[in-house]
Amino acid sequence: MEVSSLVRKLGHESMQIRKHAMSSILFKIKQKLICIPQLWEADLMIFPLLLEWFNYPNAPLQQEVLELVHSICSAYPDAASTFTQVGAIPFFQEMKRHCNIALKECVGSVLNILLSTPRNENLVKDVLIRSKVKGLF
Repeated sequence: MEVSSLVRKLGHESMQIRKHAMSSILFKIKQKLICIPQLWEADLMIFPLLLEWFNYPNAPLQQEVLELVHSICSAYPDAASTFTQVGAIPFFQEMKRHCNIALKECVGSVLNILLSTPRNENLVKDVLIRSKVKGLF
């Protein structure tokens, strides 16, 4: 399956489809069938979709998705900057206040990276333009 198709399915209304898409992405990364930058090269909507993952009731794979966000932010400063521009800092600050203890450490680690990352305005503009077209904001 094409990476862009998997990324788009992360925003599907069906929890089963979202979970299957995320599991497929995580498996492909682990098996080195895709590399992390291919996610946003395929579709810049990956950034808001990863944040939206936690807005669904009883979102599955929360720890795994946080670890993916952490991997992205720690290895790719431009991607971390883009997360910041789409609202990740206030999002994760609020999430940290309300998430369970098991997730707090990972959320805090992601926040530390985001707060120490310079911004890349060009990539951010592309994400914001595409998100408005798709009506996510």
